[in-house]
This record gives sequence, C-alpha cells and structure tokens, in this order.
Amino acid sequence: MAWMRRVFGELLGLFVDDGILAAVVLIWISAIWFLQPHVGQWATALLLFTGPSAILLLSAFRFARKGR
Repeated sequence: MAWMRRVFGELLGLFVDDGILAAVVLIWISAIWFLQPHVGQWATALLLFTGPSAILLLSAFRFARKGR
C-alpha cells in the first residue's frame, strides 16, 4: 500500500507543484463565481485577472524567501 501512496503522490506532483498556491487560486475563483451575479462584468474580469496574478506574485516572494 505504501507504493500506491507514493505513485499517487508522484502523479499529483506532476500537476500541482505548490499545493497552497493551487488551493488559494481555486478558492479565489470559486469566490468570484459566487460574487459574479452581484458585480458587473468588468469587475468580474478585473478580479479574475488581478487576483490570481497577485496570488502568484506573493507565492513567488514566499518561495524566494524560503530558498535563502
């Protein structure tokens, strides 16, 4: 059974490098999906662009700080 866990971990690692980054982006997109009926189309587009961009930038800073 340990080999199954290891294989699953390797397969997941092919698609998800940083689990926290992936989880935060999924939470952000789901929040925008719930807010979409209440905000305008331009606001939705702006939030869908700036949110993941900021999350990625913060993740890069976190990774750079951890690497030192």
